[in-house]
Amino acid sequence: LRAEGIPLICYPNNRTDWLEMAVEFAKLWDSLNAKRGLGYDFNPWVWPISFKVLKEE
Repeated sequence: LRAEGIPLICYPNNRTDWLEMAVEFAKLWDSLNAKRGLGYDFNPWVWPISFKVLKEE
């Protein structure tokens, strides 16, 4: 397991066209998670879990 995130410095040339998408994502996140106390401002850690499909022999 590993923690992931996106550093704010990764946006090229300080562009702001991502801002509208970020606001919409925050709204979606809150609609799904705020009632459980995990709203967007809570900023919880998340972990990606990867699986590898093994062929049956």
